[in-house]
Amino acid sequence: TRFTKDLDKMEPGAEDFIMFSARVLGKEGDVKVAKATVSYIPQNLTVRYESEATLSTKIEAVPMGLELEMPAEIEKGKTVSYAIHYASDIDYPLENVRVRVEAPQGFLFTSSEPSSLDTSEWKLQTLNKGQKGTIHVHGSVQADSGNKLNFLVKIGMLQGGTFVVLKETQKEIQVVQPMISLSQQINGSASYTAKPGEMLQYEIYLRNTGNNNFDNIFALVRVE
Repeated sequence: TRFTKDLDKMEPGAEDFIMFSARVLGKEGDVKVAKATVSYIPQNLTVRYESEATLSTKIEAVPMGLELEMPAEIEKGKTVSYAIHYASDIDYPLENVRVRVEAPQGFLFTSSEPSSLDTSEWKLQTLNKGQKGTIHVHGSVQADSGNKLNFLVKIGMLQGGTFVVLKETQKEIQVVQPMISLSQQINGSASYTAKPGEMLQYEIYLRNTGNNNFDNIFALVRVE
C-alpha cells in the first residue's frame, strides 16, 4: 500500500504532480485515508524537511451481494438449516475470499456444504464478476425458549494476514416453545406408585399447541 518515487529538482514557483491508481477495499461506510509525504532538502542547506497531506474517501457502496436465509423461529433442540447466498459484481477477480459466520451461543454446528475450515469460516475459489454461490449450514438450537440468536455473516478478502471485510449481514432467530406438548399417565395418574406384579396401563397425551398442521408424526416409548 506504499508508493515511493524520486522527484526532479524543483525551481522556485514550479509545480508538479504524480498520478497513481489503486483499488479501495472495505465495506460500506468505511473511511479510507490516503497520506502523501514529500521529503526534501533546500538548496545550499543540509537539513531535510517534510511536508504531508491526507485525503479521506468514504465507501458509499460495494457491488457485492450477501444474503442470510433462515427461519424466523425455531424450537429448542430442533435442527435448523440456513443458507448464505453471495455474489460479486466487482469488475475484477477477487482472490483469497473468505466467508465468516459469528454464530451465537446456543447454536451447535453439525455440518455444511461445502465443508468449512473450522465450523465458522469458508474459503472460496476466485470470485469473478457475475459469479454467485451458496453455503448451506446445519446445526441444532440448544438455547431456551424466549432467547434470540443473532447470526452475523461477513464476506471479505485475506490480505497479508488481515481479513478485509467487503460486505456483512445479520439476522435473528427467536427460540420458541415446542409446538407439540407431551405428557403421560400411569393408571390414570401422573405420579402413580405401582406394586410388584401389578398390571399397568400407560397413556401418552400429545397436543398441537401451534398454528400449523404436522404430518409424519411418530412417538417412541422406552419402558425399562
